[in-house]
Amino acid sequence: MDRRSRLSNRAAALALAAAAAALAGCGAATPASPTGARVTTVARGSLGYAVAFAGDHLLALELGERFELVVRDGDGDAELGRLDLGGPERDWTALAATGDRAWVGGEAGEIRAVALTDAAHPAVIATWPVGAAITALAASDGRVAIGDADGVLCLRRGDDGALLQCVAAHDHPVAALAVDGERLISRGDDARAWHLPDLARGVGVDRIGVQWAGGEVVVDGAAVDLVADGHRSRVIEMAGPVHGVAVSPDGRLAVAAWITQLDQPSIVLIAPPGPPRPRDRMGR
Repeated sequence: MDRRSRLSNRAAALALAAAAAALAGCGAATPASPTGARVTTVARGSLGYAVAFAGDHLLALELGERFELVVRDGDGDAELGRLDLGGPERDWTALAATGDRAWVGGEAGEIRAVALTDAAHPAVIATWPVGAAITALAASDGRVAIGDADGVLCLRRGDDGALLQCVAAHDHPVAALAVDGERLISRGDDARAWHLPDLARGVGVDRIGVQWAGGEVVVDGAAVDLVADGHRSRVIEMAGPVHGVAVSPDGRLAVAAWITQLDQPSIVLIAPPGPPRPRDRMGR
């Protein structure tokens, strides 16, 4: 999507947000999951860009009138705090979190480290200049992996931002990052594995999807599918494109998506699908 299109989308989001108060208390139905899994609406009326879990907190990057990092309890029932990131002129699209710390990045070409020790007042405690638009983040074991629009992959210490290593990982922007044990998996024009912490090149990998409910989560536009045992099934279809997914410590799937109408859900939580219900003798 070019910059003009993004600005047009942001303008539409502002128009939607301006009408939010008029629709308070009204809302489109929470989308059902074909798997029968329980779906809970966490947020409506915003554009969802990313989700992550930090301990027992659910974090989301959302655009209403401005970009904000929103902190909620792990069930999504209560909003605990918000951090203003700036106006809609520059996207904030990348989010990672561990424990009481979060990191956000986007078109500004910088990482903001956010303290979550007081969930009601999330606070920026450091800013790390990167130089290129941040397109993906991942965090694990005190390290933060950063992917940018130039295809460069860097590793920094999470506590002070010290640069540990950088590699030219892809010919295209880094679209996603995931930590898998001692490996860091990146996706750009292809998927590649890197050894942690030295970022030594590993072998190519076939997939990088979030692992959930015994399979791999695959995002396809507004749809979220689950691929397990060679079978692909629809988990949920949102109103607009899905921009982020994350799995909670207790196994629930959080989904962040754009909307086309103000009353539609933008952040939802999905419980893991249960085992198939036994059929009776009539096959019901």
